[in-house]
Amino acid sequence: MRCVLSRLGVVVPVLLVATSFVSADIVVTGVIRDQDTLAPVADAMVSLQAEAIRTTTAPDGSYTLTIPDVSGSVIVAGKKGYFYRSITYFGTPTGLDINIQPVPHHLDRGRIGSGRLGAATMGFRRSAVLAATFA
Repeated sequence: MRCVLSRLGVVVPVLLVATSFVSADIVVTGVIRDQDTLAPVADAMVSLQAEAIRTTTAPDGSYTLTIPDVSGSVIVAGKKGYFYRSITYFGTPTGLDINIQPVPHHLDRGRIGSGRLGAATMGFRRSAVLAATFA
Protein backbone atom coordinates (compact mmCIF):
# COMPACT_ATOMS: atom_id res chain seq x y z
CA MET A 1 0.00 0.00 0.00
CA ARG A 2 2.90 2.30 0.65
CA CYS A 3 4.03 1.91 -2.95
CA VAL A 4 0.57 2.80 -4.30
CA LEU A 5 0.41 5.91 -2.17
CA SER A 6 3.87 7.04 -3.21
CA ARG A 7 3.03 6.51 -6.91
CA LEU A 8 0.00 8.73 -6.54
CA GLY A 9 2.16 11.46 -5.05
CA VAL A 10 0.47 11.31 -1.69
CA VAL A 11 2.78 11.76 1.23
CA VAL A 12 1.58 10.12 4.37
CA PRO A 13 3.54 11.30 7.38
CA VAL A 14 4.17 8.63 9.91
CA LEU A 15 4.48 9.70 13.49
CA LEU A 16 6.48 7.34 15.59
CA VAL A 17 5.82 7.79 19.21
CA ALA A 18 8.36 6.23 21.48
CA THR A 19 7.05 5.89 24.93
CA SER A 20 9.58 5.22 27.58
CA PHE A 21 9.13 5.48 31.23
CA VAL A 22 12.15 7.44 32.32
CA SER A 23 12.32 7.57 36.06
CA ALA A 24 13.72 10.54 37.85
CA ASP A 25 16.64 10.12 40.18
CA ILE A 26 16.18 10.30 43.93
CA VAL A 27 18.64 10.63 46.78
CA VAL A 28 18.29 7.92 49.41
CA THR A 29 19.89 8.18 52.83
CA GLY A 30 20.57 5.92 55.75
CA VAL A 31 23.09 4.69 58.28
CA ILE A 32 25.15 1.50 58.21
CA ARG A 33 25.66 -0.04 61.66
CA ASP A 34 27.37 -3.06 63.18
CA GLN A 35 24.59 -5.56 63.89
CA ASP A 36 26.09 -6.69 67.20
CA THR A 37 27.08 -3.33 68.74
CA LEU A 38 24.89 -0.92 66.71
CA ALA A 39 28.01 1.24 66.29
CA PRO A 40 28.20 3.14 62.99
CA VAL A 41 30.42 1.54 60.35
CA ALA A 42 32.70 4.03 58.58
CA ASP A 43 33.99 3.44 55.03
CA ALA A 44 31.44 0.74 54.25
CA MET A 45 30.52 0.33 50.58
CA VAL A 46 26.88 1.08 49.72
CA SER A 47 25.68 0.36 46.19
CA LEU A 48 22.66 -0.19 44.00
CA GLN A 49 22.56 -3.90 43.24
CA ALA A 50 23.76 -4.85 39.74
CA GLU A 51 24.67 -1.24 38.93
CA ALA A 52 27.83 0.87 39.11
CA ILE A 53 26.14 3.34 41.45
CA ARG A 54 27.98 3.35 44.78
CA THR A 55 29.29 5.40 47.65
CA THR A 56 31.05 4.90 50.97
CA THR A 57 29.81 5.77 54.42
CA ALA A 58 30.99 8.76 56.44
CA PRO A 59 32.67 8.35 59.87
CA ASP A 60 29.20 8.38 61.47
CA GLY A 61 28.04 5.51 59.21
CA SER A 62 25.73 7.74 57.17
CA TYR A 63 25.43 7.57 53.40
CA THR A 64 23.63 9.29 50.56
CA LEU A 65 23.13 7.52 47.27
CA THR A 66 21.52 8.86 44.11
CA ILE A 67 19.50 6.12 42.40
CA PRO A 68 16.69 5.92 39.83
CA ASP A 69 13.33 6.33 41.57
CA VAL A 70 12.23 2.75 40.93
CA SER A 71 10.36 0.94 43.66
CA GLY A 72 11.91 -2.44 44.38
CA SER A 73 15.51 -1.30 43.87
CA VAL A 74 17.91 -3.20 46.11
CA ILE A 75 20.59 -1.34 48.06
CA VAL A 76 23.52 -3.43 49.29
CA ALA A 77 26.02 -2.59 52.05
CA GLY A 78 29.19 -4.30 53.15
CA LYS A 79 32.74 -3.93 54.33
CA LYS A 80 35.73 -6.20 54.81
CA GLY A 81 35.12 -8.16 57.99
CA TYR A 82 31.33 -8.02 57.55
CA PHE A 83 28.76 -9.99 55.59
CA TYR A 84 26.94 -8.07 52.87
CA ARG A 85 23.35 -7.16 53.59
CA SER A 86 20.63 -5.53 51.51
CA ILE A 87 17.48 -3.50 51.87
CA THR A 88 14.76 -2.86 49.29
CA TYR A 89 13.70 0.67 48.39
CA PHE A 90 9.90 1.04 48.20
CA GLY A 91 9.51 4.79 47.72
CA THR A 92 10.63 6.21 51.06
CA PRO A 93 14.08 7.72 50.47
CA THR A 94 15.10 8.31 54.09
CA GLY A 95 15.83 5.95 56.92
CA LEU A 96 17.24 3.16 54.76
CA ASP A 97 19.41 1.90 57.61
CA ILE A 98 21.24 -1.40 57.28
CA ASN A 99 22.79 -3.41 60.11
CA ILE A 100 25.64 -5.54 58.79
CA GLN A 101 26.81 -8.63 60.64
CA PRO A 102 30.49 -9.03 61.51
CA VAL A 103 32.22 -12.13 60.19
CA PRO A 104 33.11 -14.39 63.14
CA HIS A 105 36.83 -14.19 63.90
CA HIS A 106 37.45 -17.88 63.20
CA LEU A 107 36.20 -17.31 59.63
CA ASP A 108 38.21 -14.11 59.15
CA ARG A 109 41.66 -15.68 59.56
CA GLY A 110 42.50 -16.54 55.99
CA ARG A 111 41.24 -18.86 53.34
CA ILE A 112 39.48 -22.09 54.09
CA GLY A 113 41.84 -24.97 53.40
CA SER A 114 44.97 -22.83 53.68
CA GLY A 115 46.66 -25.16 56.18
CA ARG A 116 47.60 -28.83 56.08
CA LEU A 117 44.58 -29.95 58.06
CA GLY A 118 42.36 -27.62 56.05
CA ALA A 119 43.61 -29.07 52.78
CA ALA A 120 42.94 -32.61 53.98
CA THR A 121 39.48 -31.61 55.16
CA MET A 122 38.72 -29.85 51.87
CA GLY A 123 39.86 -32.94 49.96
CA PHE A 124 37.53 -35.09 52.04
CA ARG A 125 34.63 -32.78 51.43
CA ARG A 126 35.33 -32.69 47.72
CA SER A 127 35.44 -36.49 47.47
CA ALA A 128 32.33 -36.81 49.62
CA VAL A 129 30.47 -34.42 47.32
CA LEU A 130 31.67 -36.30 44.24
CA ALA A 131 30.65 -39.63 45.77
CA ALA A 132 27.23 -38.27 46.65
CA THR A 133 26.86 -36.78 43.18
CA PHE A 134 27.63 -39.99 41.32
CA ALA A 135 25.96 -42.41 43.74
